[in-house]
Amino acid sequence: MFLAAGGFQDRKFPHPCPRAGQGHHRGRSRQERKVHHLDERRDRHPGESAPLASAAKAGSSATHGDLRQRDSPRARKCGYGDLSVRHPRRSGAIQLACHLVCRTCAGVHALFLCDADEVARKDVRVGDTVKVERAGDVIPAIAERVPVPGETRQAPFVMPDHCPVCGSAVAREGAYYYCTGQTVCVAQLKGAIEHFASKSALDMDGMGNKTIAQLVDVGLVRDLADLYSLTKEQLLSLEGFADRSATLLMESIERSKSTSLDRLLMGLGIRQVGQHIARVLAKQFGTLAKLMSATQEELLQVREIGPEISTSLASFFSEERNRAVIARLIERGLTIAPPSSEIAAGSQSLSGKTFVFTGGLAGYSRDQAKQLVEQQGGQVSSSVSKKTSFVVAGTDPGSKLDQARKLGVRVLTETEFTALVTPE
Repeated sequence: MFLAAGGFQDRKFPHPCPRAGQGHHRGRSRQERKVHHLDERRDRHPGESAPLASAAKAGSSATHGDLRQRDSPRARKCGYGDLSVRHPRRSGAIQLACHLVCRTCAGVHALFLCDADEVARKDVRVGDTVKVERAGDVIPAIAERVPVPGETRQAPFVMPDHCPVCGSAVAREGAYYYCTGQTVCVAQLKGAIEHFASKSALDMDGMGNKTIAQLVDVGLVRDLADLYSLTKEQLLSLEGFADRSATLLMESIERSKSTSLDRLLMGLGIRQVGQHIARVLAKQFGTLAKLMSATQEELLQVREIGPEISTSLASFFSEERNRAVIARLIERGLTIAPPSSEIAAGSQSLSGKTFVFTGGLAGYSRDQAKQLVEQQGGQVSSSVSKKTSFVVAGTDPGSKLDQARKLGVRVLTETEFTALVTPE
């Protein structure tokens, strides 16, 4: 995948240096910093947009301090990259996409630069030679620019003041830039639908990226509520759909109309609200109406809800556009299941208990098991400690089981766990 100035341009992008890590690179540590080079891709396909800045010639595979092979035949055979703007996604955040002439950095040939201040501080420009490292031994990051004597540098990169997709104004919040178009921006709309239909939200099985793109591009879906007005005939008009696939997707959409409050909150894509916070809010307020009418002061009274989350919630529910979409979702059949009798009655049978899961469970997904524990006042942790109450061991358990036995933590089978969380 190549990121041009206009955003995503899907195409096969082979590793620009097929023998990376071999030859004169043999014996070097995988963690050793490597020097790469930013440059403009010259073999651009017809129809691809031009980069936002021009570029210098290709760089070398040499490490810092050794630039003798800068103009070698091997260097000139390598691919090219650029510095460009990535399309906004669900949040509207606009990032810089940096493509490198890849050499030996464990196959890395692209990275994203989220913080515009860091780009300015490091003074990274198209055509620069840069030193790349794996931050935290995982995420590729530009450590610094490597000065090259006699080089002619390009002008500093300037973030656009309008979204490259919809043309809406770009606003800066802290170190980040956001498209203000919201769902008017088709890139944000596609991301919002993908999130809404995801497994952790409304769980619309079969609503993949290609389907979402078609629905938006042909104008069948202009906001989240339009998903519930789709017909089988409309799906059959899309590329790749036959009678069975259209039927299955319609059934999946119909099933998603019955959901829980926490899943809906997750699916709405409110900033700072993930699965855990959505469950906290659902447990505290019980109904969507109560949550939507809550003041910021009332939100701050909820445990785990701080100023950022409360501000985000208050801002989201105060926007008429968001309230209108929620109203249309309900008009078109979305029903939110009321809190279970156990939650409504304040059942806290597992209050103060901490669970850790390891291995696969036959009767539950990991999220379902976690929700059962939290509904009854318990907590779920990702690691075993002396404070852990139970470790639930499924099939093919990992090292957490050994750690539990070592610390003397009680181990439950799936059957024992079911008996513990099932009301008598």
